[in-house]
Order: sequence, then structure tokens, then C-alpha cells
Amino acid sequence: MRKILLCLAFTLLVARSVQAAEGLLREVHPDRYVVKQGDTLWDVASMFLNDAWM
Repeated sequence: MRKILLCLAFTLLVARSVQAAEGLLREVHPDRYVVKQGDTLWDVASMFLNDAWM
């Protein structure tokens, strides 16, 4: 019984993680980006993420 509950909890945790990550990236984000002098983490996050605060 304990193994079943642990497996169920793990499955729910993984499913929740995948669901949370779905809307994180912009639809037209670059596949790669080379950091240039003067770039900030905020600038790079804005290119890849829908919400740069994430």
C-alpha cells in the first residue's frame, strides 16, 4: 500500500511540473543564444520566457 501511495504521489508531482512548464517559453523563442557583452540576465530571460520574472 505504501509503495502505491508513493508512486501515485510521484506521478502527480511529475505531471504538475510538466503542466507548469508548458506556458513558460515564448512560442518564437530562439533555439540558441550567444551572450554578448552588455547583455543582462533580464534581457536574455525576456527573449526566452513569457514572463521574465520566472
